[in-house]
Amino acid sequence: MIIKTINNSIPIPAENSFLLPEGTYRAKLSRVFRKRKLDHRTGDSVEKIRLLFDILNYSTRNKSYSAGKTYDPCLAKGSQLREDLETWKVFKIEAGESTSSFDLDKLVGDEADIRVRHITNRTYPDPFVFIEEIRPAGTLIDN
Repeated sequence: MIIKTINNSIPIPAENSFLLPEGTYRAKLSRVFRKRKLDHRTGDSVEKIRLLFDILNYSTRNKSYSAGKTYDPCLAKGSQLREDLETWKVFKIEAGESTSSFDLDKLVGDEADIRVRHITNRTYPDPFVFIEEIRPAGTLIDN
């Protein structure tokens, strides 16, 4: 008689989380997408741009982490999107240059150092993870 053993091991799928501890991380831009969001001041639905980063230097068993930031789709001087892209050093308009658009999709796959902090709100059990700084890879974290 042959006794066959059956492996009853079931793999645990990897999870992704946005509950990243405060700190500085090496990240890779994984996705850029447009989304509609409710403007709580006006009640209108407005279009936003979201940059989604995969965290490269922080993970736990079966869990990877991401961080994202949502912007108004505006590259005017002084806009948050433009300021972040300029400090990341991936966007620059030279004096006298005439540029009508900038393709954010070409940044997908690029690495950056990001600094995140928590914003707490009594109505939510988990903190909001806010990307407060985006810099070129190697600027905030040694390579």
